[in-house]
Amino acid sequence: MKTILKNKWLLLTSALVLGSGAVGAATIYATGNAPRVIETVQAMDDQFDWDWEDDDDWDQGDNRDQVLQQIMKLNPKLNFEAAAKAALKAAGSGTVTDISLDREKNQVIYEVRIESKNQEIELELNADSGKIIRKSEEPLEAEDKLKAKPEKSIADVEKALLKEYPSAKILDISLENTSKSVTYQVEILDGDTFQEILVDSKNLSITEAPSDY
Repeated sequence: MKTILKNKWLLLTSALVLGSGAVGAATIYATGNAPRVIETVQAMDDQFDWDWEDDDDWDQGDNRDQVLQQIMKLNPKLNFEAAAKAALKAAGSGTVTDISLDREKNQVIYEVRIESKNQEIELELNADSGKIIRKSEEPLEAEDKLKAKPEKSIADVEKALLKEYPSAKILDISLENTSKSVTYQVEILDGDTFQEILVDSKNLSITEAPSDY
């Protein structure tokens, strides 16, 4: 697993819908060195899209606050724990290595990666119903295999984070290899600040990664 979001900020790229019920038309999820965005462009009234990957093009004007507010409005019926359980049920077995709150084709989804033996299973599921939208499998590269199994689950991490940051919006929880073990890396939006949080996979101790935001 590769490290998520290294010193990346937001890029205001185009308009999208982020309503209260149907929520938005943005996708936020981590893969590779930084989260990617699937853009769904809608009408132009109070609608935004963002990209995490380009430091130079982020609009620091009034639009920034509105984008942040709209992200905070994302309110799926399933939390990360429930989404992880639904994905594991569909996969059969394995360890969740990444789960992200996303937006695609006018619906809020979770994207989930699961390590199962020598396979990596990727699933998309509806964030309200838990219905599986897409499932795929591919061989797991040796360098991507977890070096250890986490003692704490996604559910444990979610609860610990929300206790420490009760008003934050969790966007992504991933398991990353360290030198000898694994650690959870979590991306949150807390107020107007995006923060990468490191959570110990054994004791749930929380450390804030350095941030330039």
